[in-house]
Amino acid sequence: MVSINMNKLNPDLVKRYAEGACSDAEKAEVEHWLEFGDNDLESEFMDTGLEQEIWVGITEKITPISATSDFWGYLSVAAAACLILVCGFFLFKSDVAPEQLAAMKTYEVPVGRRVTLWLSDSSSVILAGGSVFRSPQSFAGKSREVNLISGEAFFSIAHNPAKPFIVHTSGSQVRVLGTKFNIENLQGSSRLAVTLSEGSIRFKGASGTSHILKPGQQLSFDKVKHRITAVLQVVPEQVSSWKEGTLWFEQTPLFEVIVKLEQYYGVRFKNPEHLDLSVLVTARFKEQALSRVLLLMENFSELKFKQRGEEIEIYKAL
Repeated sequence: MVSINMNKLNPDLVKRYAEGACSDAEKAEVEHWLEFGDNDLESEFMDTGLEQEIWVGITEKITPISATSDFWGYLSVAAAACLILVCGFFLFKSDVAPEQLAAMKTYEVPVGRRVTLWLSDSSSVILAGGSVFRSPQSFAGKSREVNLISGEAFFSIAHNPAKPFIVHTSGSQVRVLGTKFNIENLQGSSRLAVTLSEGSIRFKGASGTSHILKPGQQLSFDKVKHRITAVLQVVPEQVSSWKEGTLWFEQTPLFEVIVKLEQYYGVRFKNPEHLDLSVLVTARFKEQALSRVLLLMENFSELKFKQRGEEIEIYKAL
């Protein structure tokens, strides 16, 4: 049995763990400490004199979503171990070459899960399941730039007038100094939506069209036609309710609801082309199993849903 000091852990051991250079026994020690230790990762390393090391402040919380059972549970994992699988890095010494520090890291979030990332500037990003996100290990230069390749993310950006924060997504960009906003850029959907909770942001489309959003506004952009299709007043908390485990729809076309459910529950809908999925949905699903959600959707549409594993067939009710 491995003897573990639950209060302290050798930082060199953690670094080797992040690099995949640990023995099986060392790996078990780190993961046991992460799971059961009463610790604060950041203060742990600051207390050991590693102020000169670059702290990449990223914490992951993963919430599994039930797709096949009525049992709903939350599993919070303080698992830097799982994070390594997604991110591939933990700490980097200050003598690393600048070009390496600026290297981008790609985060791919499994469908049916949510991940919270803390960036090096103290900004945070909550990523929905199925999202792909790229960020540098540290922000060099005159701006802080990241890339939401696909999926949905809620950003809480640390204020820094001297270094604007820029999110690139599908050829468009959102530019901020410090604010909170949601970006939805789902695979399988031609719609890109940006919703502002606080502060001010400038959206610039791939065609060069730009618009400044005010709090409570949502901008919709057609990724195929490269044009802004709408700027509406919305309730930001409703739009970003997914990060608290709630799916909230207001007059949302069923085909958009389906894309969201695929991302949220990690399933795939099989839709015959002749079925009309334009029916508008107004519903709020809070911590509901997928089977319950499908039953409720059958009640307000003329459709039926039949689930086989991770695939759900849609057909017209008789």
